[in-house]
Amino acid sequence: IKYIKRLLRKYKRDGVIRERLILNHIIIFCNVFGVQEGLRILFFRVEKDLWSELKTFLVMLNYIPDRMDGDEDFNNISIDEVIADKLRSL
Repeated sequence: IKYIKRLLRKYKRDGVIRERLILNHIIIFCNVFGVQEGLRILFFRVEKDLWSELKTFLVMLNYIPDRMDGDEDFNNISIDEVIADKLRSL
C-alpha cells in the first residue's frame, strides 16, 4: 500500500506516472486479499485526494463496484483523464 501511495503521490506532484508498476501492485494486492476486501483496504488507507487516480486504475482492471456495503458511492469519484489515456494505449 505504501508503494502504491508513493507512486500516486509522485504522479500528483511531478506528473510522472508508472502505470504498469501501479497496475502490477494493485493486481497482486487484490489477488492476496480478494477484490472486495482489497478495495476496502485501499480506499481506507489511501487519501481522498488520490482516489480519482486510484479509481482510474481500478476501472481499467474492472475491479470497481457501484457500491461497497454502504461505503462511499464510487460513481461520485471522477476519473483522471491523463491516466485513462495512458491506460487505453496499453
